[in-house]
Amino acid sequence: HIVPYLTREERVQLFGIDCVHELIWGEWHPGNEFTQQLKIQNVSLVTQRLKFKLPVNKVFDMPYPELFKLSPGMTKSIPINFQPLVYEPIIDKIEVQTKSGNFSVMLKALVRDISITCPQYVDFGLCPILDPTSLPLQMYNTGSLP
Repeated sequence: HIVPYLTREERVQLFGIDCVHELIWGEWHPGNEFTQQLKIQNVSLVTQRLKFKLPVNKVFDMPYPELFKLSPGMTKSIPINFQPLVYEPIIDKIEVQTKSGNFSVMLKALVRDISITCPQYVDFGLCPILDPTSLPLQMYNTGSLP
């Protein structure tokens, strides 16, 4: 069974495995390949046998998931290739299987968006007809583009 979302500390306590809870691709373009390393470290005092399940979405590519042993204190790096075809947000996961149970590492490809926030209403109060009236208006860039 898959354990619900755990913090990094809880995952270390429960499984004796230390790794990030997500890998994020923020700057990317369709048609290119982008690689990140998932580093898994055995922080327990016993040798662990691990396996992982491939992500469902085919834009994420990994080596074939074979069972591997990780001695205490050792780290294994698993390359995760991201080969997007279209510019859209993608969320997937890698399921890591241990003797104590399974946990997930999220894979997120984020897109840069344009977004602005401003007041829904502006009250000019009483103002004369056909006379210009001004009022300061605060707007905020809430998107991911500068």
